[in-house]
Amino acid sequence: MKWLKKQHRALWQFYRTDLGEWLLMTAAAFLVICLLAFGVGVINKNLPEVIINYFNQLLQANNVVSDDGGINLPALLGNNLRASAISVLYGFIPFIYLTALALGTNALVLGVFAAYFINNGASLVVYFAGILPHGVFELSALLLSFALGLLLCKRTTQYVRKNTKGMMKPLLCNIARCFVMHIVPLLVIASVVETYVTPWVMNLFL
Repeated sequence: MKWLKKQHRALWQFYRTDLGEWLLMTAAAFLVICLLAFGVGVINKNLPEVIINYFNQLLQANNVVSDDGGINLPALLGNNLRASAISVLYGFIPFIYLTALALGTNALVLGVFAAYFINNGASLVVYFAGILPHGVFELSALLLSFALGLLLCKRTTQYVRKNTKGMMKPLLCNIARCFVMHIVPLLVIASVVETYVTPWVMNLFL
């Protein structure tokens, strides 16, 4: 128990001193890209169709959607964990901030999905009913992953350019804490909610 409390204290200190700023910037960038994608999708009505078809193909390729249209919980959780881990690991590549690409792609998909509903005469209430139950947890985990990846890239770049000693080990320990103690539980909850709760909520609005 004392060990767990120690890990929590170290993690919250990490949020206050390092990750919090990156998390705010990541959330702001995500929101801006999402709104821009929504606007473009409303203007160019063909774009949402193309992106949604591609997104559905990815889900089927990863066996997230079963043959009967239901959601495969283990596949969904595995896909989300893999995406989050990759977003963080991109940070080991210095200079180019590849995690920003993952951030932009996810924001683009959300914005375009909203435009798709508008273009087809559906209410955004239905859209939010379909994403909010699980999205509260999933988006929180993804934003944490993006912030971690961007911070890691900054520190990796600093290490490569200046060979700063004693910097990477504490950072990697904090990243591991955040991933295990916050991101993984959030994704587990999100996957369960998306599999069992979101379809029920959607049925209330359809």
